[in-house]
Amino acid sequence: MSGYLLPTESNPMTGLSAFGHAGRSGFLAFADPDHGLAFGYAMNRIISVSDDACATTLIEAVRESVA
Repeated sequence: MSGYLLPTESNPMTGLSAFGHAGRSGFLAFADPDHGLAFGYAMNRIISVSDDACATTLIEAVRESVA
């Protein structure tokens, strides 16, 4: 079964309308219909997104660009 996650305090994505999923192997994808965007990040090694400074920096840049 597959599914998606909604924004949380620890993973706000880009707002309340966003939805997506972080995978076990360090990938992350989400979309935000209100902002008309989709974001995807894929790794070539297994690491948690929360431990990946590059992913965290990219996500923050996306948030700032739609704010």
